[in-house]
Order: sequence, then structure tokens, then C-alpha cells
Amino acid sequence: MSNTLQVDYLPIASAAKWADDPCVMALIQFADSASSSQAGGANITVGLPQLNKQKWVEVWRTKHLVSWHQQEQISFCTTDHMLLGHMLLDESASSDLETLSEHAYRSLLDLTVQQGYPHLIRIWNYFPNINQEENGQERYKNFCIGRHRAYEERQGFKEQLPAATAIGSHSPGFLIYFLASKTPGCQIENPRQVSAFHYPAIYSPKSPSFSRATLKYWGRQSDLYISGTASVVGHKTHHIGDHIGQLQESVRNIEELLKATHASEEKLKQRMLLKIYLRQAENLAQIDQQINRLFKPETPRIYLHADICRKELLLEIDGYSTVTAD
Repeated sequence: MSNTLQVDYLPIASAAKWADDPCVMALIQFADSASSSQAGGANITVGLPQLNKQKWVEVWRTKHLVSWHQQEQISFCTTDHMLLGHMLLDESASSDLETLSEHAYRSLLDLTVQQGYPHLIRIWNYFPNINQEENGQERYKNFCIGRHRAYEERQGFKEQLPAATAIGSHSPGFLIYFLASKTPGCQIENPRQVSAFHYPAIYSPKSPSFSRATLKYWGRQSDLYISGTASVVGHKTHHIGDHIGQLQESVRNIEELLKATHASEEKLKQRMLLKIYLRQAENLAQIDQQINRLFKPETPRIYLHADICRKELLLEIDGYSTVTAD
């Protein structure tokens, strides 16, 4: 067991075993519909079908007992070092996604400050119809506006933005889960890309609010949380219509983030966990073959059938890696 946090992809058959483990912070599964434990549970189900033949569950464990709590719609657990929270919101109870996003982010930001874990490290957002229009504007842009409005209430928020993912799910409900800490992580940006919070307004009236990655030191353990990474250079999409070209460009961006940490790039890449979102499920076999070449055949990965925040993007990759000091 690592010093603070251990994240693994384990066979789905082991999910019941881990559900009762008092040291488990999150038990993340992937299925056709989303769900989230209420008032004291690690179970989170993302509403995305898993494409792997071998089905996996994502397990977050610590060596410490965790305590569970509920505040309004957020279920959360804490250790001495970190807070893990999640919520599944009903869009029908809100007038629009912009309003719902603003309320959700204001709630989670208030919670982390009140509980003494004011530094967001990593956050995931899943909601349906991400590329469809709502009130005359793409829903992803509406989400960005709401999130930005909540963040901008914090002084100097751009220097505090966490790594993040926003993906289009295939089931109702707006699912958010997040990791926060008592101490800040190190924001990592990619020299090949314009920082998302400096994007021109064509991508959203309020810029997407996330860092490209967060490097967090937990004592002797260094964790790298890589945001959803795609085939974007500068701020423009590259290799439109070419899923292999988009994959290769995405991996180049991940490699730049590994270099920017000034940690051991080789060790980080060897210990990488990947979550790969595919717009077109029929591309799975070719993508998997390329991942074996670009990383290693033994690299753990979960493939998910999903929509991506830009219509022309065919895939996106999340990454997590950890290195423990010798």
C-alpha cells in the first residue's frame, strides 16, 4: 500500500469485496446508467458503457480508515490528507445546465473550504448531450459558463484550477466527483497548448476552467493527475476525421505533461493508468493496438464509449500516475 492513495483497475468481480472495505474512498464502475451512493458510500457509477472485454472497476484506497458524511447533495469522505466527494444531480430540477453547474460548483467549493480541504486537485464531470444545443448554445459551453461563474468568486482562481475532465455521458444525470486536499498541488501546463483558461471566446463565452494536469506530493508519494487530453495543439483541433492521428497527438500532449513535472518521465509512464473515451466504438481495436505501442501492452486501461467536448474530437484520454521516493 502506498503512503497515502492507491488507485487500481481491478476485475469487476471484486467490486463487492471492496464495497465493504473501510479504507476505500471510491469504487467507480461504468455502465449504461449513472448512480451515486448517498450518505456514506464509495459507490459511483459513470453512465458510460465500458468497451473492454475484461470489465474493470476503479478502486481508490488509502491505508487509513475513512469517514463518510453527507452535505446537501454531496456525499464525501475524508482522511487526514484528502477529501473525496461525489454528487449526481437531476437536470429536470434545474432550468438549465448553466445554472445547475454554477450551483454544483459553488456547493463543492464551499464544502471543501468548510471542511478544511480548500485545494481542488482533480475533478470529473459527466453529463448527457454535451454537443447538443440548449437555449441556443452548445451544452458544453453552458457548463463552462456555470463552472466559471462559481470559480471566479475565488480570488486568483486561475492559479488554483485543478486537473479536470468533462465528458458526454449516455444516461440522464449530471455526475461530478472530485479530490481535494489540505495543501495545494502544482498546476502543470503544456507548452504545446494554450492553457484552457486562456482559450479564445469561440470555445465558450467563459473559458474552460481547468489545468492540464496537477502534480500532488503526498509525503514520499508523487501523484500526477492528467486532465482529459485530446488532439489539440495551441487551441485548435488537429487530425480531424483521423482517429489514429488524434490518438498520436493526444499521447504527444501527455508526454509533454510528463516532461513538465521534472519528475522521472520514464517511471511516470511505466506506472500510468489510462481512461480512454471513444466517440466511435468501432475504433477500439485499432486504438488498443496503438496504445500497446505508444505505452506498453501491460498498461492498465479502461475504454469508454462517450461523447467528447468538441464535435470533431474522436477521443480523449485521462491519465493517472504515481511515483514513490526511494
